[in-house]
Amino acid sequence: HEDGRVYLEDLSGTVEVDLNHCLFHSKGFYTENMIVLVEGRMQTSGTFQASAICFPPLDTLESDDTQLELRQRNALAPGSSPATKENESFALMSEVHLDNPECMSKLSKVFERFESSKFIPTLFVLMGPFVSDSSSLVDAHKTYTKCFKELANTIKKHTTIHQSSCFLFVPGPGDLSPLGESLLPQPRLHSYLTQVLEDELKYCIFGSNPCRIRHAGQEIVIFRDDLQNKLRRHDLSHVFQEAAAEDKNEEEVAPMNVDSINDDGNQVVESKASEDAEDLGRARRERALSSFERTCSTVLHQSHLVPLPSFSHPVMWDYDQAMWLHPVPSVLVLGDRSHSSSLSQQVFVWNHEKAAAEEEKDKKETAQGAAAKTTTTTALEAEGKKESEGVSCLCPGDFATHGNFLVFTPKTRLAQPATIEV
Repeated sequence: HEDGRVYLEDLSGTVEVDLNHCLFHSKGFYTENMIVLVEGRMQTSGTFQASAICFPPLDTLESDDTQLELRQRNALAPGSSPATKENESFALMSEVHLDNPECMSKLSKVFERFESSKFIPTLFVLMGPFVSDSSSLVDAHKTYTKCFKELANTIKKHTTIHQSSCFLFVPGPGDLSPLGESLLPQPRLHSYLTQVLEDELKYCIFGSNPCRIRHAGQEIVIFRDDLQNKLRRHDLSHVFQEAAAEDKNEEEVAPMNVDSINDDGNQVVESKASEDAEDLGRARRERALSSFERTCSTVLHQSHLVPLPSFSHPVMWDYDQAMWLHPVPSVLVLGDRSHSSSLSQQVFVWNHEKAAAEEEKDKKETAQGAAAKTTTTTALEAEGKKESEGVSCLCPGDFATHGNFLVFTPKTRLAQPATIEV
């Protein structure tokens, strides 16, 4: 609410909840409209004093026969390929601005390097927005036709890619849509905008946002949205955690103790308050570094791609099932633009059992006054893991600004980060 109060709601009613002394156990962002499990006590004032809060457990194929049946049914459905080749790969790119000459130059160089290496991806996934300058959408047909015509000419210069690779186009925020920019799910770009490219390319698909691919028994979900920033903006957990830490700093200011004397004879002192301030700063940095992991944890546990308040990111309720993540996909690709280039590309395997064990360990460490630790499994650390161990979560990064993209191998479910420079 506007007055800063938080409420829990279910089918039976509503109750105000106090989160000031609450431990947030699940790694993720806690926003309005989310489904959570809360432990605590009801106070005589009518307020529920929460002591712990977490996400619902994530269903896995091993624990849910229904999901296994659905996955097998999807694998046998029309349009799904029965097997994957050893050297098959997908190139994943986000923020591909076709009206940006520098971005087009990077894209051309990517094609050149793939052709020169004889390692041609089976599928190129290009995520929008394809037009970076919204003012040029006044004459949308002319703008998109010009951009796609230039892209077609660039692809046709690379004969091997033109003849053997398929191109999947997923619209992004800012692309022309009959439903408006912020309404999801976002339909494919209209054919009158893309006809020039569809006529020129041998294999070309324009998908919706989100888009799903069934391949060799795997379900690959592709979603283009700046989800990390939106979840951070509406996150409630950091507000209460930082407030509690600052209160602790004010209450637990220890006397200054002499630790050492430097060469100049001056005393070097430290206080408990400064140590707590460092811990608070360190916690903030850890939260920033694990932002993508927390984002993936949130959407997977909520079984929804946009677990945000409806006023922040409206969804067409008649098509809300397009945003569902049940059953859990094999691969989740989030085309998310990050402000920091060091955080722009992320690859890890989300393992529910491992995450649950870590959360249990974090609870014990928190009870002992120790800081909770966050671990991220990179593509190199995930090498050799079995497919059933978790969901492969990928973020290609910002191609237009930093030239970042991923090369994904379906057979091993591993992705190799790559960067191209002009």
